[in-house]
Amino acid sequence: MKIRTAKWMQPARGAVVVAVGVAISHVILSAGFAEVRAARRADPYNTWASSFLELGTQILGLGLAMPLVLMLGMRLLGAKEPYLRYVLGCSLVWALGASITIKHVRYLPAGLLPTPLLVGMVLLGALLAFDFRRYRSPGRIEES
Repeated sequence: MKIRTAKWMQPARGAVVVAVGVAISHVILSAGFAEVRAARRADPYNTWASSFLELGTQILGLGLAMPLVLMLGMRLLGAKEPYLRYVLGCSLVWALGASITIKHVRYLPAGLLPTPLLVGMVLLGALLAFDFRRYRSPGRIEES
């Protein structure tokens, strides 16, 4: 017996998983850059004191956390249809958008990434999670 997902569930599932991924990545970036600021205050004359920590924060927060959360979240929620397009699209847009606006988190102690980026990521996740091939027009005859 095959269970079909309702049309509205696919975008909702995609939006929820992207929202969780954005929250986790944002926490990683905020905590990592807070540690970098603390290391620079502790030793202001050593420019290499926090370089590896800053690099690790950027790699983890921009490149690794989002794809892992998206893959695990969509698998746990049972999505199989637009899986690759969803993960690659959302991860690429997150990496580009967050890297352009990272100064909001890097230099401010309680900084947040811009709200249009965060809302846009959730909307993009909902759009990419919807499988348009599955819901074709009823007049089309498909060959088996």
